[in-house]
Amino acid sequence: MVLANETSDNYQFINRVEYNATQVLVYLTDPHGNMPPDTSQFVYGRIHNASNEYFWMINKSASGQCNGSAKLYIGNKSHSKTSTGTVNFQSGEVYSYTLQAHPDVPGSWGYADINSGPFSGYCVAVTANCQQVFFSRWNADRPFDACSNSVYAWDSALKGPLTPGESFYMKIKVFVPFGIYEGSSNTGYITAIASSV
Repeated sequence: MVLANETSDNYQFINRVEYNATQVLVYLTDPHGNMPPDTSQFVYGRIHNASNEYFWMINKSASGQCNGSAKLYIGNKSHSKTSTGTVNFQSGEVYSYTLQAHPDVPGSWGYADINSGPFSGYCVAVTANCQQVFFSRWNADRPFDACSNSVYAWDSALKGPLTPGESFYMKIKVFVPFGIYEGSSNTGYITAIASSV
């Protein structure tokens, strides 16, 4: 599920999670030139965005974790039905972001604002064990609260209170990635939480 605000057609994920690849991707080259990637130093997977997939890699910190000083790499070109995309992270076009330890839970999360590349405008948060990578634009709750790119659909601190009779709207779409079978799917939900001060 992706949302865009009323003045934009830039649809972005509320909160998307991706997992490490479960099989060795023998055609990927890590930033140090190893093919397949050296799993003692790197974890990797795909970001699924509709009919495109972007490969990512994380160079773990010296302690082997992803909660600070680890580096996230995202390929610039997507893998699709007609293109291999960015698979060489040593000499291909990639973007890199250094993860910082979350200030409130420093042992649990690494995070970074993404301000370049195909996922510009997102916050990325990675579990300390490097198993899950989250991308968020419309969720400013922890662990995304440390990022400046994550916002709420209506942020009263920026826009003032939403007064009685006032309204706003968001545009919504569904991106269906590769690997989803044709036909009906389970019901999904988006939860909107409103609070008064």
